[in-house]
Amino acid sequence: MQTKRLCVQRLAAGKSSILLVYRYCIYWDEGVEQRMKVRIGVIGVGGQGKSHIDKLLQVENAEVASVYDVNRETAERVAREIGATAANSSDELLDSGRIDAVIICAPQFAREGLEETAAARGIHLMAEKPLGLDLDTVRAKAKVIREAGVIHAAGYCLRYLDTVQRAKKYLESRPAHMIQVHRIGSAKNWPKWMRQQHLSGGNMVAGVTHQIDLVRFLGGEFRQMSAQFNRLPHHSKDPEDTIIDSGAAAFTMESGSIGTIGESVASLFYSNAEVNFIGYDYFLQLSSNGTVMTIVDENGSRTEKAAVNMMYEQSKAFVDAVANNSQELVLSSYTDAVRTMAVTIAATQSAEDQTLFTLQYDDMQP
Repeated sequence: MQTKRLCVQRLAAGKSSILLVYRYCIYWDEGVEQRMKVRIGVIGVGGQGKSHIDKLLQVENAEVASVYDVNRETAERVAREIGATAANSSDELLDSGRIDAVIICAPQFAREGLEETAAARGIHLMAEKPLGLDLDTVRAKAKVIREAGVIHAAGYCLRYLDTVQRAKKYLESRPAHMIQVHRIGSAKNWPKWMRQQHLSGGNMVAGVTHQIDLVRFLGGEFRQMSAQFNRLPHHSKDPEDTIIDSGAAAFTMESGSIGTIGESVASLFYSNAEVNFIGYDYFLQLSSNGTVMTIVDENGSRTEKAAVNMMYEQSKAFVDAVANNSQELVLSSYTDAVRTMAVTIAATQSAEDQTLFTLQYDDMQP
């Protein structure tokens, strides 16, 4: 039985008179038509990128067509394993004509021009979090992406958990008086660059950002932030490690809620990531990185565990959004993720300047 492929190219006018090109492929085996395949490229195929690829391979209408990594050996190995092409550069991947969409998993310090180039070429995109290290740079990227009219997403996968979706519905009519965020663990086994404050942005920017995004998704926008950071000399045996050990912050929300954040990467024997919403007549907790939800209210206490894989659900939503040209299917857009990044930068800036930081969202369209 021979597998055949028909690729269709469609031209569409984007915003600001930009001409966009959308490509779709249909595969079939001797007369049996399959769903349209969305061809995807992946930039950065280390741990995070490989996780995306593993889930994309499970999505029926997705094809990982091309990959790129600064480590050529890694790129070629992954390409062989999945039957993809290993590009010689990110620009070659984005200019190959082989992809409809790209997932950008390059480290946050190594993304210069990637999102803008993809958007300008009519390539839909998903960028892993954090989006970058400089907020003004990321805001400029978001503007280019928005004006290009491509489908865009950010890697805040916790939004796709069924537990988080149920929590969102429960909290719709229940304002929170207080919100608590905790993310505790160890950076001992992180890649070396992740343990460099100037390259990763630290745990607030690179890790706690998931919980901050949950707070935004479930409780609305942050208003003010005041933070303190700490680094003790006994944190690491590697003198080149510069990542902040621990952080504590207090914040207010536009809704009137108040909250706290406690985070640390210096805990060898305990780890957890949770968000607690406390109301007058309820307590809702999302623990284990959102995969476990506990509610205590007038009906007693109940706990539910996630029944879906967040990475798969995120991948499927992005592929379906591209296939249907429907931004609404994406739960975490790039432009909305800029606001989450702004909160993490506000905490970092507050700690550095020892000041109360007020969030400004005027030029950040969700």
